[in-house]
Order: sequence, then C-alpha cells, then structure tokens
Amino acid sequence: MHPVSLFVVAFVYTLIHSLVLFAQIVTLNVAINSHNNALLTLLVSNQFMELKSSVFRKFEKDNLFQISCSDMVERFQLMVFLAMISMQNFSDLGWDLGHAWVTRMAVSAVTVWLSETLVDWIKHAFITKFNHIPTDVYQAFHGYLESDIINSSKLRQRPESFMVDAYTIPPRTRFVSLTPHSAAAESSRPENPRCDG
Repeated sequence: MHPVSLFVVAFVYTLIHSLVLFAQIVTLNVAINSHNNALLTLLVSNQFMELKSSVFRKFEKDNLFQISCSDMVERFQLMVFLAMISMQNFSDLGWDLGHAWVTRMAVSAVTVWLSETLVDWIKHAFITKFNHIPTDVYQAFHGYLESDIINSSKLRQRPESFMVDAYTIPPRTRFVSLTPHSAAAESSRPENPRCDG
C-alpha cells in the first residue's frame, strides 16, 4: 500500500477508536454522576455478558494469553477513565472531599472497578478449569511481558531508536496508546459540558 493510504487508514482507525473510547468515558461519567443507578446497573450487567460469552468455549494457552492481555488493557483504561472522571468531579466540587456526593461517587467507581475485576477473575477461573490449563501459565505470561519490557529498555539505549517504546509492547498486549490519549484530551477540555444528574 502507498504511504498516504496507510496514513488515511491509520487516521480513520484512530478517529473511530478515539470516539468509541470517548463515548465510554461519557457513559461512565453519566453513570457515576447520575442519581438513578439504572445506567450503572446496566454497565455492571454488561460485564457479566462478557462472562457468559467466553466461559464454555474451547481455549488454548495462546488464546488465554491474548484474553489476559486484553483484560489487562481494559482494566488499565477503566482505571484511567475512572481517575479522570473523579478528578473532573473533584475539581467541580472545589476539591471539597467532605462533600456527601464524594462517597456516592466513590461507591459507584469502586462498584464498576470491582465488578470488572470479579468478572475477569471468574472468567479466567472457568477457562482454566474447563480447558485443563494449569494456573502457573500466568507466571509464563508474566515472564513474556517482563522480557518485552526489558528488551524495550535495552533497545531504547540505542541512539537510532527514539520511538522503540511505542512499538515494542503493543503487538503483544494490543494496547494502542494514541487513542486513549486523544479520548482523554478531548474529555478533559474545560469547555466540555458534563452531566450532573
């Protein structure tokens, strides 16, 4: 493919992915700030649909590694999004942590985080149990990722490799850092209206 067409494809992909992540941030913000817990309940129940879709399927170790990496990326993005929403809301309250709303927001954020972690834990327990995969395979997964990080730091010491970090870890974890950055930048702009209930 021609470099211009590759740039256009990459630009369109980044734009669409950023819009999807921005929609996720807005949905989380509305769910946390809403006085009605219906949207929060929908978000938590949607995570259990993920559990239902992957529990009784046949998986190999390589598939489990990809699922582990995608769960890791998903939880990291969720943690960053929840932190951004919390910072925006604390800023709106003038950093008054004694406000009664802070407790309700914290309970909502912790509920979303714990439900995601619990669903992932149950999903991995079922996958390893029904596919007869020993749990020590996660130590091997840890070793793969650790070696990628160590190798990227060795490559970074070369003068000609100024963008090595951006391209070493993503092929294995499928974490593309540009899209969360652009979604975070868009959602943290001060002129964006936010829902408060």
